[in-house]
Amino acid sequence: MPVSLLISVFGLSIALILYSYLLYPVSLFLFVKLFAPKIYSDKSYIPKISVLIAAYNEERAIRKTIERLLASDYDIEKIEILVGSDNSSDATNNIIEELSKEFKQVILIAFNERRGKARIINDLAAMATGEILVFCDANTIYAKDAIKKMTQQFADSSVGGVCGRLVLNKVEKAMNSGSKELSYWNYETIIKALEGKLGILIGSNGGIYSIRKDCYVPPMIEPLTADDLYTTMKVLEQRKKFLYLKDAIAEEDMAPSVEAEYNRKVRITTTNISTIKPLMKLLSPSYGLVAYGFWFHKIVRWFSPFLIIIAFLSNALLLGYSSLLYYFFLLQVLFYLAAVSGQLLKMVGIRIQPLLLCSYFVMANIALMVGTFRHFAKKKYTFWESTARD
Repeated sequence: MPVSLLISVFGLSIALILYSYLLYPVSLFLFVKLFAPKIYSDKSYIPKISVLIAAYNEERAIRKTIERLLASDYDIEKIEILVGSDNSSDATNNIIEELSKEFKQVILIAFNERRGKARIINDLAAMATGEILVFCDANTIYAKDAIKKMTQQFADSSVGGVCGRLVLNKVEKAMNSGSKELSYWNYETIIKALEGKLGILIGSNGGIYSIRKDCYVPPMIEPLTADDLYTTMKVLEQRKKFLYLKDAIAEEDMAPSVEAEYNRKVRITTTNISTIKPLMKLLSPSYGLVAYGFWFHKIVRWFSPFLIIIAFLSNALLLGYSSLLYYFFLLQVLFYLAAVSGQLLKMVGIRIQPLLLCSYFVMANIALMVGTFRHFAKKKYTFWESTARD
């Protein structure tokens, strides 16, 4: 391969990686200053809402989730809570039935065979009578005012969806395992907040978001797609705004270990890659900032493991051509040595945070690569599984 081509391949790979992770957030900050739209909200706007929950063996969490929803400072007569039990074999159905006898707002739809979260949500959305659909995971605990704060944004007819902020709990055990998921989550939250100010949120927090019912497009089942990402992007495809509200809060437990987080990322990546084809239209420049965000927040990030490998190998082949390229290669080697050192030191009880951040970055990209391979090997996840919690 000609040296000039190798240099171009190396430069492009490095540029895409750096832009996606570092410069994309900076660019959003500038765009917010220049292009952020004015959104009209109305505290007196109280449409009927339908809360949709898919549950599979959630006896430990489902009661608290529903009770907190019922305790919301929203007009209780304008709330219905539809819970689809995906052939649960524990006490989930009994708990929901008890609540439904006490509160007419709670409706159990029990399915007698496992069908997966996407199918359950599709059915619940079709049954919903609310003007606004609110999506809640079975183990997500809403703040008292979260629903009201999201819903009042829909007074602006240009708004098609609103996402709240998910706060992670039980972080101590995860951090003791060496996980840096909280740091990454905070970084992602900053990006979501900036995208939300532009009305182009690229993927909601699955446990707390809402959309107009007439904007809802059922997630694809074959292949199984990432339902929260798909649903969000389909709202943007309709040229509606999708907002992010940092003060509409819900809580959820953090994955308890690096291993649990790795497995979650592999599973999510497998379904995320399946989502590209049905959302291909949104990669067109005609979608402006939506396309820009989709490319650099999602597509480039998903394929960053391969860009990292290409950058490393092309840099290795160029070692004899420039001292600058030699130092670039040395930096990469030192980074990966730092990642390995972080893991080794963690095994003997020594946790050095910068090294663990390097380890987390490598782990996350390995998970992205494995998930991508599983997608193309047709090893799909038939059912959505929540991450194991304590």
